[in-house]
Amino acid sequence: SVPKPLKLCSCDAGAALLLPWLQLQRPTNFQAHGLAVGSLHQSSLGGSAMHGFERDTYCGLWRFTNKWAEDWLSFFWEQRLSPLLDSALSTYSSNSTAIGPNIKWLAALPSAEPLRQLFVGADL
Repeated sequence: SVPKPLKLCSCDAGAALLLPWLQLQRPTNFQAHGLAVGSLHQSSLGGSAMHGFERDTYCGLWRFTNKWAEDWLSFFWEQRLSPLLDSALSTYSSNSTAIGPNIKWLAALPSAEPLRQLFVGADL
């Protein structure tokens, strides 16, 4: 279900959107969950073929930049995954058990191109 906003609050740092508490649970069907999230994001594009947003947003204290990209995978790599990987690698030493081999492999990629094969046939 989509939460209905309760209030928009202005503050010195900008604004905050107050939403009702959602009792989140782990999805039982990850494929259906992924399709639902993808559908939500497609409907929020407003008919634009570009991926991004005109301003930065936040997820908790994490600032998300939203520079425009022509395709979803480039946007996801450049604006979401790569910054998270950089943060993880700068927080933990490279030999830490917190940084597994998959994280190291992803972080070593020069771009999103090697990941593109994972999405062949997907409507992105």
